[in-house]
Amino acid sequence: MQLEPEEDKPYNFRFSGGGHPCQYCHSRTGWSWIRNHGKEYGVCFACGTSKYPGRSETTADPDKGPEVNGQHPFRYIPLQVVEQTMTAYRANPFVQFLKRTAGAAVTEKIIRHFRIGTARNGGTVFWYFDKDGFCRKPKVVFYASDGHRIKNDPRRKPHCAGYITAKGYRLTLFGEQQLNPGLYPGNTPVVLVESEKTVCVGYAFLPEYIWLATGGAGSLNPARAAALAGRQVIILPDADPAGREGAEKCLRLLERLAIEAQVRDLFSYSEDHTDLADYLLSQLRENSLHAASGGFAAKALPLARPFPQAEREKMERIFSKHPLLWQLSTQLGLEIIAMKDIQKSTINCQTSIKVL
Repeated sequence: MQLEPEEDKPYNFRFSGGGHPCQYCHSRTGWSWIRNHGKEYGVCFACGTSKYPGRSETTADPDKGPEVNGQHPFRYIPLQVVEQTMTAYRANPFVQFLKRTAGAAVTEKIIRHFRIGTARNGGTVFWYFDKDGFCRKPKVVFYASDGHRIKNDPRRKPHCAGYITAKGYRLTLFGEQQLNPGLYPGNTPVVLVESEKTVCVGYAFLPEYIWLATGGAGSLNPARAAALAGRQVIILPDADPAGREGAEKCLRLLERLAIEAQVRDLFSYSEDHTDLADYLLSQLRENSLHAASGGFAAKALPLARPFPQAEREKMERIFSKHPLLWQLSTQLGLEIIAMKDIQKSTINCQTSIKVL
């Protein structure tokens, strides 16, 4: 399957394999240097910097392409290219991991919702769409059968399949298409995480929230953050110094842009590099067993105001069936402000961020 853009590549790139860091963000996982032109030239997938021989300036903003006639053009990827990758899922370890964890039906929903694809050698293609529904750029990530990213194989470094910033293909937030006003109510909380995997897992079990990923710790910039204007954002870091530092950087950036945001560290007393997606899965299993034993009855509902007894009983049934929803609602500081019946059998709990 031909994933790369049709135009000829102007340079022959080679990933550093973790041995040569980006000279701007110092990432050892994103720098792709140009053969025969020296390692000081290349493209960093982590921060978007591009530097080419014969050019006096660099592009350190992943949403800003090279100047052409005084302008910064951008390009979209045809939807048929995206659809061509949406196959061969038996050879996709990440999709198979989701099936074992969340079930076939939920995995199919994730695939369609985010248009997850399969690349060569079993790589997972995460397509980045903007909030208007246009495809901007892919990110190809390689996973092992346990759902963890392969990190020690230089042939399986994350890459953008040739759709580089210098050609006008720029990153958005992963999952940004969910910010389209027609998909979720405007007051739906946005959960901002680091990885695409966490977005998929979060959406699988808590689709009541909008899950978005920056694609890397500290990689958010003003152009990409602008899509969050008018939203309430909860930033969830991983349990490591880089994740927490990146979350604080995101918070400062959003505050400068007058976007309401807060950091919620679910691992405040831990630095064991716990993966947020794995934590969500472990909590789901633990709480499901707890709920099966009738353990939810003594828990307090996260209510913003008094509710009639009939509605409280309905909510108790919902949280008993979905215990992870209760756990994260309390940990993230969310409260139920309204409740309404949908098609007589489904209950939708609207939530809002509680100001602390």
